[in-house]
Amino acid sequence: MANLSKDKLLLIFFALFVFNAKFFLITQYGNATPYWDQWNAEAELLYKPYLEGNLSWSSLLAPHNEHRIFTTRILALGLLELNGSWNPLLQMVVNAGIHVVALGLIIILLLRVIGRQHLPLLLAFAALLFSVPYAWENTLAGFQSQFYFVLIFGVLCLWLLITAAPLSLKWWAGMLAGLLAFLSLASGLFAVVAALCVMLFQYALGVRRNYFQLLGVLLLSIFVYFAFPLTPVIEHHAALKAHSLDQFIQALEQVLTWPVESSRLLGGLLYLPALIFGIMMMVQRPPVTDKRWFLLAVVVWCVGQCVSLAYGRAIVPTSSRYLDLVAIGLLINFAIVLLFVGMIEGKGRYLARLLGLGWVVIVVTGLAGMYSAIEAQLVNKQALSRIQESHVRAYVCDGGAQHLQNKPFLHIPYWDPKGLQQLLDDEAIRKILPGNIYIGNSDTPIALDGAPFCPPGKLVNSYSIQSWSGETSAITVGSTDVRADSWRGSDYLMSQLNGLRIIGSLVASENDTGYVVVRVRWGDRLLYRTGPRVNKQAILVGAGGVGEFYADAPFSSEWSLIIFDSPRLPAEFEVVFIDAGTGWGEWSAIGLKQVKSE
Repeated sequence: MANLSKDKLLLIFFALFVFNAKFFLITQYGNATPYWDQWNAEAELLYKPYLEGNLSWSSLLAPHNEHRIFTTRILALGLLELNGSWNPLLQMVVNAGIHVVALGLIIILLLRVIGRQHLPLLLAFAALLFSVPYAWENTLAGFQSQFYFVLIFGVLCLWLLITAAPLSLKWWAGMLAGLLAFLSLASGLFAVVAALCVMLFQYALGVRRNYFQLLGVLLLSIFVYFAFPLTPVIEHHAALKAHSLDQFIQALEQVLTWPVESSRLLGGLLYLPALIFGIMMMVQRPPVTDKRWFLLAVVVWCVGQCVSLAYGRAIVPTSSRYLDLVAIGLLINFAIVLLFVGMIEGKGRYLARLLGLGWVVIVVTGLAGMYSAIEAQLVNKQALSRIQESHVRAYVCDGGAQHLQNKPFLHIPYWDPKGLQQLLDDEAIRKILPGNIYIGNSDTPIALDGAPFCPPGKLVNSYSIQSWSGETSAITVGSTDVRADSWRGSDYLMSQLNGLRIIGSLVASENDTGYVVVRVRWGDRLLYRTGPRVNKQAILVGAGGVGEFYADAPFSSEWSLIIFDSPRLPAEFEVVFIDAGTGWGEWSAIGLKQVKSE
């Protein structure tokens, strides 16, 4: 440490701070159960052919939705070899490290433009910006490294293409980086497009007007011409795209003003530094050796990413998974703010500092306003992950299809129950399953909830839970079957369902507690729902039943059917729904058939 410079120490502390914030999120909310695209994109199309010796280069370069995720696939294979099994938690930690490297690279290159004296302020802002878990979907999914690879190769592409002489060795290295950016994420192509725009701008303004510049522009144009058609078009994603100019503009406004949701006027100031900077570059026309051209290219790159999101994902342009890319635009605008403060002399510098401080306050206020929504999303993700883990583990243990079929949305970690069943039955895939869902790869035969991994001959649950179609005729437990009710409330939304009586623990707030006792016959069905957090909530089945007939309440953010169909249950019995949770989001509710004689 004694031999390290102050700047290097600051960079190290920044890296550790951001990495620890992401690592904390992973330890608190992460789960090793593979999720969604991982089952087909990794297990079926990557790991299985690799383990069977059938993986080809064409498979590595094949499309995944609109993208070609070559770099993510190479990383996944490397981690599989190093670890010996499939471990999404390991992927999450490695991805966190890649993200930190990407941020460090961007900051170092920005400092070469705005000056090293701005390092402390730039690092402080970046540490604040990237430690907030608004992009938790990327952090808590092992499959999202492409969002970080596109940052690394995109910024390298811009630096090498803009600061090096056209057709020099460094310039060709920039072309290679642009290719890898495109092979990480479809929007990686915008790095080459941004470099092309700036080189055209330089040529048109006479900053660099020679045959090498013109040839460089031609080569970049050829790259874009051939790469763009290689971006797949997914028919079922058409609904996500902008279908009118108004829809596109509204989506673009959301992206450019994120994270400010309360005021579009204030949000509109976030890209004002970049706009002023672009106009300044057109007016000043600095020499080609001025590294501010790189900064201009990064601005064009960021705007291109925003335009791509506004068009391709107009329905959800600021979904969590896209925010790691959107946030880079804020970092770039802050770097421009620091550049302006350093350029202005005399009394004007105080005004510039004041305006810069106001800009930072707008960003920080926007991030702070997202906290409660982010917390709710994380709690929901954690609960769903545990449910998904329990269902997959139960299927691996006894092969019962009921553990995967007819489950509420997101209660299993893949959209196709039969497809998931086939993948779990595949011998090659089963051997590499994470240890939390496959006992053959588990270090301990104890599951997350402290229960035996595969309890032989024991009743895992005295009921099953399924998605509800909305048909009230599916409910067989009547309102007159309630023997005792100390809940005396409803659910959070005070639901009114025709033909049903809603009984919930929420009367005035989530602090409310109590229980409800219902008389049930074997095979009966009733509705069930919980708040976004499940804690100290339980279901007790059978008179005086304990142990195998007692279970923590399942998480269900939507109305679901609970069916008491275990062969271990008697013909008639009682069910006690308990809510002892007093924290935020901790409530439960049931729905029963309304009986007129009540």
